[in-house]
Amino acid sequence: MQYTDADHKQLRYMFQKLGFSPHHTGYKLLITAILLYAQDPNQSITKELYPTIAKHTKLYSAASIERAIRYAITEAWAHGPQRAWQQYFPQQIKAPSNAIFIATMVEYWI
Repeated sequence: MQYTDADHKQLRYMFQKLGFSPHHTGYKLLITAILLYAQDPNQSITKELYPTIAKHTKLYSAASIERAIRYAITEAWAHGPQRAWQQYFPQQIKAPSNAIFIATMVEYWI
């Protein structure tokens, strides 16, 4: 499945609403992760998704991708508008895990 500029724009808008900074490496990696996860939501995020992104980027290891994504989520949670976060994650008291965040964003985006 091929994604268009409109898909990227919609994801960037969702991230902007949540307070993500496009300057974080994890921001770009999250967009890639969501697009790839949407193609196969049954894949393991840790064992399949991160290594796939690492192969495509050739710049980062799977572990550094996981860390960059976690950092971006944590920073957006801490500094973004909590009202917007509650729309997507009403039961969360602390920042969602990478897996929960990616799966939830795919559900809202599709």
